[in-house]
Amino acid sequence: MHRISEMLESKISVAEDLIAIRSLLSIGIELSKNRDTISPVGNANKIWDHQSSFHQWIETHVGDKCEATSRLARHFRDYETEFMKHLHDRQIPPTNNYAEQTLRTAVLLRKVGCCNRSTKGITTFENLTSLFATFAKRGKNFKDWIKERLIGLGPKYVPQLLLPDDFLTQIQLN
Repeated sequence: MHRISEMLESKISVAEDLIAIRSLLSIGIELSKNRDTISPVGNANKIWDHQSSFHQWIETHVGDKCEATSRLARHFRDYETEFMKHLHDRQIPPTNNYAEQTLRTAVLLRKVGCCNRSTKGITTFENLTSLFATFAKRGKNFKDWIKERLIGLGPKYVPQLLLPDDFLTQIQLN
């Protein structure tokens, strides 16, 4: 949706085409949200109609004269199954808003230079922020978990090879 809004603002494509696909995407989101208010047969019919309309828009615009619209249509064609999965699986959200909100803090930290002075720092930062987000989502405490692993209370997930020789004297586990 963001990409479509940017295209509309820059007027690099035919507005009616972009408004139509944005509307189709919005309809898909609403179908996901309202699936419990419609009978299973009615929901299946609406999903079928929606998928057909989405596919028709793609096929109509893959060879569009406007390169930006054509590129967008090819992107949708390449990921059409993924764009429709949320309609069939309740556990798949219709948008990636949650993921973007989860990453927001990490992106802000990265932008102000947090650990990004070397390749090793970048990799470490990426891995740790991913772990922190995963643990938070699962309601677990990363600090407690890592302490247990490092002092040998749980399975060793950090291979000894990766730890410095004087690791136990450098880190305070209390």
